[in-house]
Amino acid sequence: MFNKMSILTISLLVTLFFSGCGKESLPDNNHEKETGKWPTGQNVFVAGFENIQDEKPVARLWKNGKMVDLAGSTGSGVRSAGDVINSVARSVFVSGNDVYVAGYDIIEGEGAGERTGRARLWKNGEVQELEQGTYFEQAVSVFVSGDDVYVLGAESLHPIPSTGGRWAYKYWKNGKAEVFAERNGGDGVNSIFVTDDGDVYIAGQYGKQAKLWKNGVEEDLAGGEQASSVFVTANDIYVAGFDSSTAKFWKNGKMENLTNGTKFAKAYSVFVSGNDVYVAGYEGDEAKLWKNGIVQDIADNKDARMFLSVFVSNGDIYTSGYVVVEGSSEGNLIHPSYLKATLWRNGKKLNLNTEGKNNSQAISIFVK
Repeated sequence: MFNKMSILTISLLVTLFFSGCGKESLPDNNHEKETGKWPTGQNVFVAGFENIQDEKPVARLWKNGKMVDLAGSTGSGVRSAGDVINSVARSVFVSGNDVYVAGYDIIEGEGAGERTGRARLWKNGEVQELEQGTYFEQAVSVFVSGDDVYVLGAESLHPIPSTGGRWAYKYWKNGKAEVFAERNGGDGVNSIFVTDDGDVYIAGQYGKQAKLWKNGVEEDLAGGEQASSVFVTANDIYVAGFDSSTAKFWKNGKMENLTNGTKFAKAYSVFVSGNDVYVAGYEGDEAKLWKNGIVQDIADNKDARMFLSVFVSNGDIYTSGYVVVEGSSEGNLIHPSYLKATLWRNGKKLNLNTEGKNNSQAISIFVK
């Protein structure tokens, strides 16, 4: 519901009242749940990455704060064709008892010392078969509809990937690839949503134009440069994104600004629950959560720099991203500041186990 590193169909209609400048406190949801503690009777999954030795990113999945192995001690289990030098988990989706994670590996040694990327889908920690292209690939989003598993990604059509080179935008349905567009530039797709009727919606961008694809048909989203996340209810299509300085939101193609442009801002994730629409992102140097266009006052996020995902379940509001842990010194040793993957439930932090004082990010949430 998530740049390369850098997110449930509900049958209720949603009416939005965007003010962009109002502010309200995050609600207690009028129930007696233990805010700041893990929920009872539900599991919370978070996908992201953590840098380990040499600051190389490693794909991570956390279940209720504890790290879950993704088919190998360094986050990926594919070693036969070369060494995985870094990996990232971009998206998580839970269907029944199965946990799906989409991301990618960067592999060294597959041919003449080259480095290449492989789109990855992990199911319950094990790598699944995806029809492979020829060159660099990445997967950025996963969605399960009925018995079908959709994975969104892109493939470079040149041996050496570049932001200006030719790329194929594609999704895999049950492992089989379907190309729906070709463009110059690889950072073109971000989020996939599939309705019960089988309609496939994809949010992304080309150049500096936010895009929405429905079943392969492309639509410009006026006033935006990037579409980060898409969420579809029975009758309405919601997209979160941004332009060069302003966080934005579209409902059925009509744009609303979440910020006024005085501070640099982006919106990365959208989630609809009942009559409420939640958007996660940041403004200036602070993580932000908007509910129906109004920024929420979250007491426990003062050190939060960015929200990358939002998910609502059973009345609880979950956001994930990262905080900045300030540096310190001990004797002659200096410990630099770093980013730490963090999860919030109703505005209260929940700990995600990480291995050390290295950069990490929590990119995607799913609660089941």
